[in-house]
Amino acid sequence: MTGKDGKLNKHFKSTAHISAYQRLQMFNKENLHIDIQLDKQRVYVNHRQQELLKLNRYVISTLLDVTKVLARQSLSFRAEIESDGNFNQIVSLLRRHNNILNQWYNDTSLRSHQTTYLSNNAQNEFISIVGKAIHNSIITRINKSLFWSVMVDTTPDISHKDMMSIIIRFVNEAGEAEERLFYIGEIQDKTGKGIADNILLILKKFSLDINKLIGQSYDGELNMCGEYKGVKAMLSESVGREVIFVPCCAHCSNKIVEHASQNSLEAAKFFGLCEKLYVFLTGSTKRVVIYPTRVGLRNIQYSSVVAIHESFNEIVDTLDELCNDNDKTTKLEANSIREKIVSYEYYCLLLFVKHLMSMTNALTTTLQDEDLDVLSAIDSLTKTICLLNKLRDDEDTTNKLLELAKERIAKYDVDADDEFSKTHRRRVRSLQVYYRKIFYQMMDQLKSEYIDLLKALEEKLKPFSCLWPSKIPDFRKEDAEQIKIIVPGIDSSDLLY
Repeated sequence: MTGKDGKLNKHFKSTAHISAYQRLQMFNKENLHIDIQLDKQRVYVNHRQQELLKLNRYVISTLLDVTKVLARQSLSFRAEIESDGNFNQIVSLLRRHNNILNQWYNDTSLRSHQTTYLSNNAQNEFISIVGKAIHNSIITRINKSLFWSVMVDTTPDISHKDMMSIIIRFVNEAGEAEERLFYIGEIQDKTGKGIADNILLILKKFSLDINKLIGQSYDGELNMCGEYKGVKAMLSESVGREVIFVPCCAHCSNKIVEHASQNSLEAAKFFGLCEKLYVFLTGSTKRVVIYPTRVGLRNIQYSSVVAIHESFNEIVDTLDELCNDNDKTTKLEANSIREKIVSYEYYCLLLFVKHLMSMTNALTTTLQDEDLDVLSAIDSLTKTICLLNKLRDDEDTTNKLLELAKERIAKYDVDADDEFSKTHRRRVRSLQVYYRKIFYQMMDQLKSEYIDLLKALEEKLKPFSCLWPSKIPDFRKEDAEQIKIIVPGIDSSDLLY
């Protein structure tokens, strides 16, 4: 009956069935009905309705394109005066060059209820339509991938509400890794369990298959990365299996440098003075004019330290000029800052921090690369640790930095040994021993935390790195077992091996 040679199959191929189906299709087209075709007035009305429908579709399509352009360029839609908003102004521009759009706007008979689709509510609806279309497209692409991972962060917005953003990383149909912003919304409970429950609730709400979730990545905060109560632990517990955790290497690297900068009192004072210098020099238009070559001096960044080093003479000259300023407050503050930066301790730390951060900056830049892979991250961390070990053991380089600082600061009539004897107790052995201790504290802090980050990467990701084409010869059976545990759907480690 229903087989290849069954009666139903033969009937579907028969002339009578095909003819009947074609007549049904024609019947469904109202404008082809015989009563309409015989009535000229109805033919005219029907034709006009079709033309209006076509025109309205064209206009709405144009307005949606305007919406997409503004959203793509991150431009605001509205202004305090509605007609001055970007949306209305772009539509006005298009009307001057598009007769169809202009005619539709001017001829109220073409628009039911005289609507213009330019109101605030209409703009919000366009934004919502485009947003839903993009979001649905992202969901479709994610569901087509075999596996995906989540990256989550929270931050307060301008209204002081805690907002949570979820980014999903997956491999698209072209075999390329892709990241898409998936969700932004307010979050009330910022505990590890609260955030983990919220993540799973949102993923399920949009019908994403939790079985495909194999990875998670967050910053280094305790509520996110805690071993027992952090999001990474709570998410794995809720899913019922381990969801591999990969720390955000770029964020961790910045935090590590920040920790090292606060590791000793002298280092903390150095960076504090750098920021104070920035605030003072950019605190008034007059000071900015005096110091026109101002560069970004703020924050614990390599570029900031380089800026101070390269323009040290100009900074001192600027402070000298401001020390003679008519304003008493400016004069006192300029004197105070000059006294502190024109010293052996400050300049010595400036040279060392510049040298040290040239290594950490190269690592941070690499870890922020969009095309970064696991092997590159591990390799860069390993090389940086080796460089730190080499610098730690190289007393000659340290001694050269100390002597260079002495030589350069002497131009400002600063005697390094005399300054040291006045500011430190006699029990401190020597200037070299004292500053080497500070340098070693910073290097040891950096090295210790970099090693911890490297271990965190290697512990979970080393098996995957062996799947790289050039690394396949190093792939072991133990690696296959580890991958089988982490990746759902792999039933046999022997088959993978």
